[in-house]
Amino acid sequence: MMDGLVKEAPPRPRRTLTASPAMLAAAQRRRAAIEAPPAPVPKAKPEAPKPDPAPEPAPCSGQGQALAPPPASAQKATVAELDPEALAAASANARVVKPPARPPLTPEAQAKIAVRVARNAEIYALLHERFPAAFGKPVPAPLMVGTRERLTELVAEVEAWELGRFLKWWTRQPGYLTVLAAGDGRVDLAGNVVGYPTPEQQRFAAVQVYGKDRAEAVLTRIEARRAADMEAGDNRDVAQISQ
Repeated sequence: MMDGLVKEAPPRPRRTLTASPAMLAAAQRRRAAIEAPPAPVPKAKPEAPKPDPAPEPAPCSGQGQALAPPPASAQKATVAELDPEALAAASANARVVKPPARPPLTPEAQAKIAVRVARNAEIYALLHERFPAAFGKPVPAPLMVGTRERLTELVAEVEAWELGRFLKWWTRQPGYLTVLAAGDGRVDLAGNVVGYPTPEQQRFAAVQVYGKDRAEAVLTRIEARRAADMEAGDNRDVAQISQ
């Protein structure tokens, strides 16, 4: 009786799985990748043919074999380089390049120089009259340091720049440089000795007057004569020994 009361359960319905569009697209890509033909393998480029190596020079078969002589032009050049007479002839025939000559002064430049010379002569005449002890000797004496400032205070009728230009010209005269190289005492406007040139100033003046080759020899003679005069008590002008 119990068996007849038990009823069989009805069968469950089957579920149908539906793929989404994304899943379908992914499946199609995998299938296309599997079914696609393999990519072609690129062919290797053929190598360029290598040039043939240069043939090596054949070794000398014996020690007495001589090398090929150089060309005739090379032989002549070598002889000319080793021949003193050929070198002398080449030097004599070589053209010496001279520096370009200075252009002549223009009339305006010549007029300016003439005006400057005339003005320097006027200033010298004025200073010779007022300060004969400093500007009136036959042989000029080295001036003391600061002469320009002193003249600017005492000579009001001459501009300071004109006095500076005159003193620049005056201290570059050969006679002035000669006594400066000799080491004569520097004087003030009254003619009193107030100092002496330094060795550097003496050397500069000697180079300007006698040149670099003779400057040291002249200074040596001046110092030797000055030392001898000091021992003998002679105060002669040692500038005369440089003449």
